[in-house]
Amino acid sequence: MVREHRRIRGFLQCGGLLLALFLLSCLGALKVEASTQASGSIILAPDKGQNPPTDVLAEGESVAISVYFNNTSTLGSGPSTQPTAANLFNTTSVFLSCADASCVTELSALGFDSCTPTTGVASCMTSGGDSNLVQITYAAGGKAVAASGLTLLATIVAHAVPGQEVTSPTSGEFLMAGSTGSGNVHLVANDGVHGQAGGSAPLYYPIAPTPTPTGSASPSPTPTGTPQPSNTPSQTPTNTPTPTNTPTPSPTNTPLPTGSATSTPTNTPTPTSTPTSTPTRTSTNTATNTPTSTATNTPTATNTPTQTPTNTPTPTNTPSPTPTDTPTPTNTPTPTNTPTATGTRTPTNTPTSTPTPTDTPTQTASPTTTPTASNTPTASKTPSRTPTPTNTPNLCGNGQVDPGEQCDDGNQVNHDGCENDCTISRCYPGFDQFIPGGCHSIANDCEMELCLPQPLTEASNSLPSRKQKCVEGDATCDFGPAGDDTCTFRVALCFNMSDPRFPCIQPGSIELVHFDVPSIRHPAGVDVQNVQNVIAALRGIGAKVIGVCTNLSRKGQSCDVSSDCDFTLGSGDGVCQPRNLIFDPPLTTADTCTQYFSWDVRLGQGGLRATTKAIRLNVTAPSTVMLPKKLRRDGDDLFMTCVPPGQ
Repeated sequence: MVREHRRIRGFLQCGGLLLALFLLSCLGALKVEASTQASGSIILAPDKGQNPPTDVLAEGESVAISVYFNNTSTLGSGPSTQPTAANLFNTTSVFLSCADASCVTELSALGFDSCTPTTGVASCMTSGGDSNLVQITYAAGGKAVAASGLTLLATIVAHAVPGQEVTSPTSGEFLMAGSTGSGNVHLVANDGVHGQAGGSAPLYYPIAPTPTPTGSASPSPTPTGTPQPSNTPSQTPTNTPTPTNTPTPSPTNTPLPTGSATSTPTNTPTPTSTPTSTPTRTSTNTATNTPTSTATNTPTATNTPTQTPTNTPTPTNTPSPTPTDTPTPTNTPTPTNTPTATGTRTPTNTPTSTPTPTDTPTQTASPTTTPTASNTPTASKTPSRTPTPTNTPNLCGNGQVDPGEQCDDGNQVNHDGCENDCTISRCYPGFDQFIPGGCHSIANDCEMELCLPQPLTEASNSLPSRKQKCVEGDATCDFGPAGDDTCTFRVALCFNMSDPRFPCIQPGSIELVHFDVPSIRHPAGVDVQNVQNVIAALRGIGAKVIGVCTNLSRKGQSCDVSSDCDFTLGSGDGVCQPRNLIFDPPLTTADTCTQYFSWDVRLGQGGLRATTKAIRLNVTAPSTVMLPKKLRRDGDDLFMTCVPPGQ
């Protein structure tokens, strides 16, 4: 081997380099031509947190991560190569937060909350004690992916863990990473061709910036250029103080005459919160919004609390103007935008000719909503008379069927044929009409039972049999029209039963309802309507559908009803394919039955042959119920046979 290697090396050194390159190019061409392969990539698509600095995760914020498989598998060679479908097997792993794409260093930036799987995915949950690792495990037959394009595998919901912000880099960037694992991508057309896929995506969870203190608009003492308090008496000739709330733009020397010559001593702080840019030489009263102690017979409209002995109505800024003939002492300070205390003793009737230039912005006569503590009687809100609704008397229990009642047996006893809410009992009285089913263990058959309101055939254990018959047209069991070659059975599903006929360990809580027979995904014939009837009955006691949208615009999205899958709200193009049903929160009410629903069994051979149709359901209690798994699950089946008349 060493000798041969030396010969090849010598050949290359002696001029065979061109020939070697030619051979390599041929091999490369052969490799490209043989292009059948199983391949793809994992696409991780969070709904937020990918566009810094504006779109980043905040502490505690939830993020929904859609996990897709992008299938790039091909079949054929050369020009005839075509995209081909594939299956995913075993487990696809998703690491929620990593320092690098290969996730050699795991972080704790994201915390797992929930995962919604799609069709073909058996489970989607964290792995053991590693809350950073979510494992998407496929069903036994694998997860089918289309020949090309994206296939949704699951939707993971996580949250930004408080205190786990990413400090390096400062942008807060970290990576999510996903991998199918080696050899878990198989071609549908050739299961011997295996491959793998992986992918990563960035998210940003930086440390939130420290808020910078900024000026607020709240009233606070502010130094202004207004005159400071002084005790210098200024003398103003006036006959009557005339409060005005409008600045006069022109100087005037004419005193305003009034009907009384009253000197008005004022000893009141003058808060001025308003700039006027007009210098005024005035020998008249200066209009201010000052709290004034005024003895006057003139009505004084003020927007501030005033200590005013007055015999006239004083409209204040209280909830309603209060006319009063009594003095209204108010001692409430008035907060304004610029608290300027001007403590000027101003004996009036004394001449002053002092020009008063002011540059203070004037917000004169701005009504302020000020809490006013006053002794003035104020008009209080008078409660208006509201017509009292007259309660319709509850006549249920009077022994007469009144409007809105299905029955009335005159008592308050349930399950005796007429319930205490005057509705007809379903499957009662007694437990004679209940069929335990017995798919799994009799030990917990009371978790779910089926009920038929018809004469029942007994099994060897003296309980009603799981196999019941009806002759087409027999009104005791066929609730449809006679002569339609169909037996319409009436069935109710009952949960958390307190059945006394046999010992039963029952969880007392139902979470999931799973269809075994018929197929909830692909019902055919009369089962299309049968399945819809069962779903409607379960919805009536609070169940919701776990479904997947099958229309192109919302394909793979989780849904409860078809409108959840509409391309736009109300477009009506959505199709929700149901998978299972769930009670959320779990159903815990004892002895709960659905309404009766119709279950059609059609005769064969044009009405000449008896036909049997089965319904088989499994119910499961939540994992929080402390019972072995076997006892948390109950499966019941019922075989209904339609027999032609005369057989």
